[in-house]
Amino acid sequence: MNSPEKKLSESPNGELIVEFGEDEKLGFVYRLITSDPKQILLQIPSTYQAQDEDEREYERGLAEQATVRWSANSKYLAIVEFNLRYAGTIHVAEVLSPDSAVQITVPTAEIIKASGERWDKVRLGVGEDGWTNDGKLHVILWGLAFKDKIDSPDHEATKGTTGYSVTLQIARCFNVESVVPGNELQK
Repeated sequence: MNSPEKKLSESPNGELIVEFGEDEKLGFVYRLITSDPKQILLQIPSTYQAQDEDEREYERGLAEQATVRWSANSKYLAIVEFNLRYAGTIHVAEVLSPDSAVQITVPTAEIIKASGERWDKVRLGVGEDGWTNDGKLHVILWGLAFKDKIDSPDHEATKGTTGYSVTLQIARCFNVESVVPGNELQK
């Protein structure tokens, strides 16, 4: 089940590579690899996974379209999966040493709750600013939110596109620092 890898990105310092590939147990994965010697530091499963052989190439094609946003010092990276009808997400990792890295869980539920919106569909992406050198990641929360507060069975709710600019501070896990309404929507 292992398949050819596809290089997605190289770190600013040239010491690390993110590749897309396939693992027998995890399915489609993003691998953080040292460039010389080649050693896998971390494998992160893609959100896109084939449930059967008919979906395989389609799901693989979606997963391969991920982009990588590095911090300037190559200590942090965010893998931004392709957005298809609000599917896909962002995966974040921290490089601890030349031979060690960890995945950091993005507190998606906390971010959504902090927005105060009732979401129908929602997606996270990485903002234009990306990373700061002090371990902050600028994220965009956007999607379709219900605009009316009427909750009756015969009322059809109105939905509208809305977005928030979110700042996350790394502390082996993210702490939500701020969630403010904004017009910066990732396309």
